[in-house]
Amino acid sequence: MQTNKRWRLGAAGVVVALALLAIPSALSAQTPATIEVGNNAELGDILVAGSNGLTLYLFTPDEPGVSNCSGGCAVAWPPLTVADGETPTLGAGVSGEVSLITRDDGSQQVALNGQALYFYQDDSAPGDANGQAVNDVWWVLDAAGNQIGGPTPEPIDATPTVQLGGNATLGEFLVAGNGLTLYIFTPDQPGVSNCNGGCAVAWPPLTVADGEELIAGAGVNGELSLIAREDGSQQVALDGAALYFYQDDAAPGEANGQDVNDVWFVVDANGAIVNTPPAPETAPADPPAAAPAGNAGLGGADGTSGVAIALLAVAALGLTLGGRRLVRER
Repeated sequence: MQTNKRWRLGAAGVVVALALLAIPSALSAQTPATIEVGNNAELGDILVAGSNGLTLYLFTPDEPGVSNCSGGCAVAWPPLTVADGETPTLGAGVSGEVSLITRDDGSQQVALNGQALYFYQDDSAPGDANGQAVNDVWWVLDAAGNQIGGPTPEPIDATPTVQLGGNATLGEFLVAGNGLTLYIFTPDQPGVSNCNGGCAVAWPPLTVADGEELIAGAGVNGELSLIAREDGSQQVALDGAALYFYQDDAAPGEANGQDVNDVWFVVDANGAIVNTPPAPETAPADPPAAAPAGNAGLGGADGTSGVAIALLAVAALGLTLGGRRLVRER
């Protein structure tokens, strides 16, 4: 009888101990995640705070890892924060990287994929999304942290690897994404560069990083490809012709390498050599202007007017007659 009582007490103790051990696990399982997936009748699945189920928003003027909403803004749009030392967590179905942003007041704001998260003061119950599209800068997020609604961002055009440029002398020719002129080297063979060492110092090859996509700009015809150089770098080629810069070109439009040693040339949109046009012929100099003619054929060779010559003649005649008169009187 004594033995049975001891056995029962021991069994009861084990049960109590197991129950106590299970309490932290049960409490942990019931603790909501910092960010969870909720729902709005119009917007569908959206991100909400696990603590209260209220909708979370992003603020488009924010920068990655930076909140630009403080002061009065933060009153209307309270940040989602955690206590010091608390690690934010993601609920089932939420994807992305959760992190913390230190705000101006020292509090720790939760961010998803670097995007700070906020509540809206006019949301009072789970499912409310009264802050959606406010001023076209506040938006709810989907389970991956992407903005829901709003204008679709315009795609950023990638810089072409090769595009069209030119200058007044040669017309259109190929240039790199930075606008500098590209050349071909006529001793090269298709798919092979024969410019290495000191040559490649004066004529740097157009290269791209491993895995970088080759993009032909508008109007560029032909096929872009890569040539493996001796140093392992990847040189860009158009229809198999390796492309190079020239060390003395410093700005778009310059083509100081054109015709160098009769082996370096710029190329057009089809990859064909662009020949330098001949210099225009110099026009003959205009003959000197003729001296203006005198009046009624009486002008002098130095342009003296006919009237002046006539007056001088009359004066001379008067002196002559006067002299004769004086002689007779004597």
